[in-house]
Formats: sequence, C-alpha cells, structure tokens
Amino acid sequence: MKKNCEQWMEEYLMLDKNQKIPAKLSMHLISCKKCSAEIKALSYAEKLSSAPLKIKTPVKSDTITNLMNEIEPGYMEKRQKGSLASWIIMGLLMIIAMSFFTIITSGATDHKVMFAFYAIFALCVVGYCASFIGLNLDFFIKKVNTIAL
Repeated sequence: MKKNCEQWMEEYLMLDKNQKIPAKLSMHLISCKKCSAEIKALSYAEKLSSAPLKIKTPVKSDTITNLMNEIEPGYMEKRQKGSLASWIIMGLLMIIAMSFFTIITSGATDHKVMFAFYAIFALCVVGYCASFIGLNLDFFIKKVNTIAL
C-alpha cells in the first residue's frame, strides 16, 4: 500500500531533531516537490523562531518596572543598588593589609605564624572571590553569550 504525502509528513515529524532520515522517506522527499517545500518552510520557521528578536524595546518609561512589580510584588526592593567601587576598595584593602604584614614580619623567624597568616589570607581571598561572583551572578550570566548547538 502506498503512503500519501500526509503520512510521509507524519513520519518526518516523528523523527527526533538531527536524526537520520530513513531512505524511503528521503526518496519521497526528493521526488515530491510539495513535501520538500513544506519541510523547507518548517525548517525556515524553526530557524526564525529560535533566533533572538530584533525589536528594540523602549526603556524610557516605567512600564517594565511597573509590570515586574505587578508580577512579583517587592521586585524593586530585591534589586541591589551596589556598585563595583566597594568591591574594588575591599580588594585593595586586602592587598595593602597583606603587603603591610609582609613588611612588618620580614624579620620574623616563626614560620608557623607566617604559614597560618598566609593560609587565613588565602581563605579570605577565596571567600572574597566566591562572594563577588555569587552576589553578582546575574551580571555574569547576562554577559555570557551562549550558542545552542
């Protein structure tokens, strides 16, 4: 029994994305202009729908902020109004503190105290970096450009 175009299209649509097309279906698509045109149109539609929108949204008004407040009350209170200046100042203070301690203890002979200080300082640097990334995670996520394969 011969399949009609509708049955061939159902078989094509049942395939997973990037799955190899069976030989019989490929032969039908080569010989049937209607089905091949429909598949080209579907592929083009999928490509267009997965592309980012190129419509510019005006951010001059408070419409987006008001909408977010309606969706999630208290949205504005949750937003952080911090700047990177405090992070830079803290980082510089840590570097100055380590330099100051190194200068003061340059003549020290107790290596256990020096090791303990540098271990504690290393933990402070790790904690500083982790908290910086953790608290500014949405900033880093927005800057990452991901490409779907």
